[in-house]
Amino acid sequence: MKFLNWLDNVKLSKKMSIIAILALIGLGLPTYYYSELSYKNQLSAEMELRGIPVASAVVKLKKYVALHRGTSAKLFNGNQAAVSAIESKSSKVDQQFTAIGQLINEAGGEETKDLLDGLNELNNRWNTIKSNVNSRNYTAIESFNVHSNLIVIADLYLGEVMNHFSLNYDTGAASHHLIVANLQDMPRLADAIGKVRGAGAGALSTSTIANGVKSTIRANISSIRTPLQDFKMNMAAASHADIRLRDGYSAASNFISSVDSALKMAERETLEKNSPTYDATQFFNEYTELLNTLYAQHDENMVKLTTIIAERKSAIAQDRITTLTIICILLGIISVIGFVVIRSIQVSTMSLIGHFIKISKGEYNIKFNVDRKDEMGILENELSKLNTQLQIAAKTSIEASRVKEALDNTSSCFMMADTNRNIVYMNHSVYKLLKEAESAIRKELPHFNVESLIGTNIDSFHVNPSHQHRILDKLEGKHEANLKLGGYIFKLIVNPIIDEGGNNLGHSVEWQDLTKIKEEERKVARILEALNCTTTNVMLADANRNIIYMNRSVRALMKQAESDLKKVLPHFDADTLIGANMDTFHKDPSHQKALLERLKKSYTSHIKVGPRHFRLVANPIFDSDGERLGYVVEWLERTKEVNAEQEIAEIVQASLEGNFEKRVNENDKEGFMLTMAQGLNQLMKTTESGLNEVSNVLLAISEGDLTKRINSDFKGTFNDLKNYCNTTNENLVSVISKIREASDTINNASSEIAQGNSDLSTRTEQQASSLEETASSMEELTSTVRLNAENANQANGLASQAVDVAGNGGALIQQVVTTMASINESAQKISDIIGVIDGIAFQTNILALNAAVEAARAGEQGRGFAVVASEVRTLAQRSANAAKDIKDLISDSVTKVESGNELVSQSGETMQEIVVAIQRVNDIMSEIAAASAEQASGIDEVSKAVSQMDEMTQQNAALVEEAAAAAESMRGQAGDLNSQVGTFKLDTKDVTTNIVKSSPDLLSQQFDELPSVASARPSTKAIPAISEEDEWESF
Repeated sequence: MKFLNWLDNVKLSKKMSIIAILALIGLGLPTYYYSELSYKNQLSAEMELRGIPVASAVVKLKKYVALHRGTSAKLFNGNQAAVSAIESKSSKVDQQFTAIGQLINEAGGEETKDLLDGLNELNNRWNTIKSNVNSRNYTAIESFNVHSNLIVIADLYLGEVMNHFSLNYDTGAASHHLIVANLQDMPRLADAIGKVRGAGAGALSTSTIANGVKSTIRANISSIRTPLQDFKMNMAAASHADIRLRDGYSAASNFISSVDSALKMAERETLEKNSPTYDATQFFNEYTELLNTLYAQHDENMVKLTTIIAERKSAIAQDRITTLTIICILLGIISVIGFVVIRSIQVSTMSLIGHFIKISKGEYNIKFNVDRKDEMGILENELSKLNTQLQIAAKTSIEASRVKEALDNTSSCFMMADTNRNIVYMNHSVYKLLKEAESAIRKELPHFNVESLIGTNIDSFHVNPSHQHRILDKLEGKHEANLKLGGYIFKLIVNPIIDEGGNNLGHSVEWQDLTKIKEEERKVARILEALNCTTTNVMLADANRNIIYMNRSVRALMKQAESDLKKVLPHFDADTLIGANMDTFHKDPSHQKALLERLKKSYTSHIKVGPRHFRLVANPIFDSDGERLGYVVEWLERTKEVNAEQEIAEIVQASLEGNFEKRVNENDKEGFMLTMAQGLNQLMKTTESGLNEVSNVLLAISEGDLTKRINSDFKGTFNDLKNYCNTTNENLVSVISKIREASDTINNASSEIAQGNSDLSTRTEQQASSLEETASSMEELTSTVRLNAENANQANGLASQAVDVAGNGGALIQQVVTTMASINESAQKISDIIGVIDGIAFQTNILALNAAVEAARAGEQGRGFAVVASEVRTLAQRSANAAKDIKDLISDSVTKVESGNELVSQSGETMQEIVVAIQRVNDIMSEIAAASAEQASGIDEVSKAVSQMDEMTQQNAALVEEAAAAAESMRGQAGDLNSQVGTFKLDTKDVTTNIVKSSPDLLSQQFDELPSVASARPSTKAIPAISEEDEWESF
């Protein structure tokens, strides 16, 4: 800043002198640096010229080493003709090392020491290889590898040479590509061709080409492709940069074609054949000829490279001399012109100073030189215009003062700024407005002061003045913007101030306080955003029922239902609802119109449009004066809820009809409806499974099949019911098994008794016949008495056995009585369980009733749940009725078991009678035995004995017939009991059987004269048939 102040006090002549000196310095420095750079480029070109022979010699060294590698390959593959050639090749390598050292020394300087050290190290490696080859210490593969490694090291040494002599940093396009092609690409290409030559010649020298050798040859052939392509590309680029190199590019293209042919020959003779037929020497010579061609092109290209760089060196020196000469001439011309210009500026400046002095004194009659066309002439011309404008301004100043007075007294807040945006005027209204907001504005602008606003830039009101600048600079008409300061919101109306000549004099700014208005707008925006964020579907319409607002939820609802609504309302479009009339949703708009016009409070309705069900809640909107402003409508889609109610109603109706297979579809439900559907489906599944299991078991019991069991897993009461049913079946199986065994035993015993009585009847008949013949033959009487005694003894034994069997039968019948009592107790427990189920159904009914009451309290939101609770209550009542029916069936089973118990008790009493009768038969048989003994005591009492025996025989016959009738009755009752228990199936292998009762006429056929004894048999009760209309079957 001080420097500028100092410069402002320096005269123009001195300033021009300073500018001239700085111009000389500015011209001298670039000239110096240009000269230095040009000289360095010239030295670099000289360095490259000294390095080209050295680099070319290193390339030739690699060539001779490659030749030595190929000759060694033939030698180690058994070609003795290569012995003499190997010494010649070694000699050439040694000579080349010597030549390279001489070239480096000729380049001169201590900087070449590193190159000589690298060359000596490379030479030592070569001497080691030469010694081992001459001593035959290598195999063919080892020789090939060590030679290849030496070539790689030589290639690295070539890179050092190129770096040292700046060949890697050549700046010319043609020379650069020529260097890359001949000192980088060409050595790699020559090495790759040499590898193919050595490996191919070695392979062709053998009788059979091994697979490993083929792999090596194939890899070497592949390695040629990349350097060959790079060599061709760089030669093409060099010829494009310098037309003199096109011959070299043509030669390179021909060489590449020759290489392709040679590679095809190598593949054909070495890779495609196992036994070589091609002469190894010829192969070696052909590839050597290729290499010689390549090296010949290398030599030619090096000569061309030397020429190009030498020309560039001379051109650099000549350009430097020419440039410096031109600079000196231009410097002289600039000095002369500068002096003349400076003198002209001084004269013009003194003239302008005089003009300004006159203007400052208010003298406007000045003669300006407006004919001059340079900057000074333009300045005088503009000053002339300014002089004219100042004359006009003096006249308009009075008018401006009048306008100022008018603006001061207006109620509008008015402010003016000049073209630099500095405030030049503000009236009392804007002063008052900003004064009231001053304390609030200072929270954001601490230095804000209304008293000092005049002269302040309007940028002080803005955080980003650059944005304000862009707007005002381009402003051609009215511009409105809002300004937020200290919590206040001001509306600014900016207009440009243009004079009659179209010149911009500044800007006028009108201020309006919008703080309260914006606050109201924010409240409305918050309300609308809240409506957009709520999940309730809200729609607003004006007093004419035109839709003016829809929140995001109702938009999504309409978009989702659009395809369904179009089926009923073809012109419906969810995207164009804003502005549409609400009558779009109704087939009878007049009814809707009359309803809404009379609406004074909330109104709820349910509509169905196509497959969609909606609940609408409409409320009128009134202003503070009671004037209707419009309507707000809440939309609630109840399609899924209504469908769920219908599904549940169908499920409940099906269950009322005894069908528990229906289920509620869970795929289209979520939340409470999904939980309720899953619970109801599980309830139906559990009830259906449990009742089906119990029904199947009871049906099997009623049909006599005791093998059925409940195997499904249940919980709670259904699990207890399962256990009780299975236990009852097992107890019934045990009881029926014992009854069946006892009845079989009784049946067998009664059959034996009947057979014994039959025999006894026969003997008694014989005895009667003997008594009738006693008179005729005493001898026959004696034998008859003897026979009678024997028969009596036998009958006595049979009677004793019958007594024992009858006793066992009585004990078995007593066990049957005990078992039937246990069955009766189990059936009673089943009845109690069914009573528990009935109680659970009653409690479910109570809970459903309570749920219905709570749903009623919930109002509209609980209506769906109330319907479900009502259906669950109906289902619980139906379950109670089903449990009652099961209880009735169990009670019927208990009654039947009691009847069976009574029958078994009667059988026990009958067995007691049988025991008494058989005991009497036993006593009679004892008396018969005693009578027979008395008959045998003396023949003299035969007549008396015969009479007594005749009487006893008649008695015996009556007793025998009575015993036979009793035994037959017992056998009939045993058969009936066996038939009863035979109807039960005890296991999966068992079948129900019916015991065929013995004919009751077995003895009556022999004693027709005796009255038949009818045996009372208990009738078998038939299993009641199940009617198709039976309530249980429906359940």
